[in-house]
Amino acid sequence: MNTKISDLEKQYLHLKETSANISRTAEQKRAELGVLHKQVAELVAKIDALNVKVSKANADIAMGYLTSEGFMAIKREIAEKQTELPNYNEAIAAQASALELIEYQLMIANRELKGMLIKLAGGIKDKIAKDLSVEVGHKIELMVMGIVTANNRNPSYFESEDRNLLYGCIGEELCKNIFNEGTNSFNVLPDVFKAREIIDALIVSKAV
Repeated sequence: MNTKISDLEKQYLHLKETSANISRTAEQKRAELGVLHKQVAELVAKIDALNVKVSKANADIAMGYLTSEGFMAIKREIAEKQTELPNYNEAIAAQASALELIEYQLMIANRELKGMLIKLAGGIKDKIAKDLSVEVGHKIELMVMGIVTANNRNPSYFESEDRNLLYGCIGEELCKNIFNEGTNSFNVLPDVFKAREIIDALIVSKAV
């Protein structure tokens, strides 16, 4: 198989790198959002704790545990922390909007990437089929003759649905032996996600 990388494969690899960069940016934004949410939770917890002190202030002042100055300091600290909350919420809203945009860009890139991979896989499939017809065409021809004979059908009858039956028989016989998953045609079909990984790895290997 020709290992020269095509323009479409170059575009695919470039878009794959772009998608990976977008994905990393999205992960960074999620981490930043996580930190902001944690900071808000800590701030709210501090305000709640200070409000508890305020609710007990009368008793604490009466018992001498809290001075008037201490009480005012608590009130000031609550006010200061409450003014910080809107800033955090605005930052969270901004980061969430940015993340939404980044995730949309990632979805578009991955959709285009998938389309390119499907197109490239079709080209790889056609090239390998041509190579096989040259390298082992005679053996495949004999296998087809065996299938036709085994089904006791005249090749002229293999039209439309019958032709698809013949193609299915050829594919099943090949897949049974290649993937070694048994005789049930549903068991020998490779998983589409695994197939994509293999085709992707093949394209990447050509660029190395």
